[in-house]
Amino acid sequence: MVPRFLPVHVVADVSPVVTEPIEIALPNGRVVRVRPGFDPATLERVLALAAEETQC
Repeated sequence: MVPRFLPVHVVADVSPVVTEPIEIALPNGRVVRVRPGFDPATLERVLALAAEETQC
């Protein structure tokens, strides 16, 4: 049996882009909103600071 190649058509991804931020509500009442594409290391630092009980 000889392999057969079929044509392939590449199309752009048309999935809806989610631009709504996610909200992280901390027990101390503070809320952090993060948009898609955030830097995880930066978010970790922001959450650590926001979780502190001292006033900003």
